Amino acid sequence: GLEQELKRLSLMAEKQLVSAQASDKLKYQHRAAVAAKELAALDLKDSQIIAPISGFISERFIKTGHFTQGYQKLFHIVDQSSLQAVVYLPEHKLSYVELEQQALLQFSARQGKQFVAQVRSISPVIDSRSGTFKVILSIANEELQLKPGMFAQIALTFDTHKNTLTIPTDAIITLDNQSKVYLVKDNKAVEVSINKGFVQEQLTEISGELHEGDSVVVNGHHNLKANALVEILNAKTSDDDSLIDEEITETAIAKATK
Repeated sequence: GLEQELKRLSLMAEKQLVSAQASDKLKYQHRAAVAAKELAALDLKDSQIIAPISGFISERFIKTGHFTQGYQKLFHIVDQSSLQAVVYLPEHKLSYVELEQQALLQFSARQGKQFVAQVRSISPVIDSRSGTFKVILSIANEELQLKPGMFAQIALTFDTHKNTLTIPTDAIITLDNQSKVYLVKDNKAVEVSINKGFVQEQLTEISGELHEGDSVVVNGHHNLKANALVEILNAKTSDDDSLIDEEITETAIAKATK
């Protein structure tokens, strides 16, 4: 081949049997052939499609026989063992969120189960149009129970209040930014102003002139007036333990009487 011919001419050039011009010309041809070979090897390497991650092909953008170009999108690969969730929070909650903070997720497709996630990143920019900032949560999914694209209910614990009073949220009446509840004392409705705190599911943290064990009206209270005689139709003690270290108040369904 060309390499053997170059060696032969090199020996002949040393003996001055051929011109230096002919020898140099063949050297340039040899270098060009080597460069073309290396370029062809690089093209061959680039023609091999290697997945950057392990996972499942969720979408393909080409078919067998199609011509492709560099940096063209070929496949969409999903790694289901580790997912992420995106949530947008109001800007006044920015100081309550930090990296690796725990969150609980619930999915309609996985009723009765909660999944733990951690805050992976917090956007440093507030969206001026919505007044929110973006938070990305990381979710472990080794058992592949979750699928990309699912919608979730996300609960982030911003703070914890211990030894507080909680009542069913339905028991609270709010008018003109003023909140109140009705207690039952001596078969009479007693109106009590309250301040609302944290809300979790169907319970609301409250403060005011209430004490542990007070009977709070949870149904029929919208028709009550202060000091009205009431008849308790159904009294029960809340057994909801969704908040930690909360005090228990009795709840009642009341009916106004004359």
